[in-house]
Amino acid sequence: MSVIFITGANRGIGLSLTQLYLRAGHTVYATYRNEGSSRSLLALKTKHSNLSCIELDVTDYALIQEIGSSIDSIDLLINNAGYYGPKGYNLGNHRC
Repeated sequence: MSVIFITGANRGIGLSLTQLYLRAGHTVYATYRNEGSSRSLLALKTKHSNLSCIELDVTDYALIQEIGSSIDSIDLLINNAGYYGPKGYNLGNHRC
């Protein structure tokens, strides 16, 4: 079985992908930004020993590096997490 890492797994597409890979028996690392909006994801943890839930803001680069160092390897990364920056800026923080 594969090791899958999914950012933004607390709802929508990320949560659905998490459920799909868990049902298929894969090991899943699923991230969420805040516990209050992640009840559905966290409830899966009680039913699936192959799920690790990780609180993560994708703009916290130090924590990303720490998490990366704690996981031996992954087979698939699904970077589904959104980023909400100031209005009028695009990727790379350039003014539109």
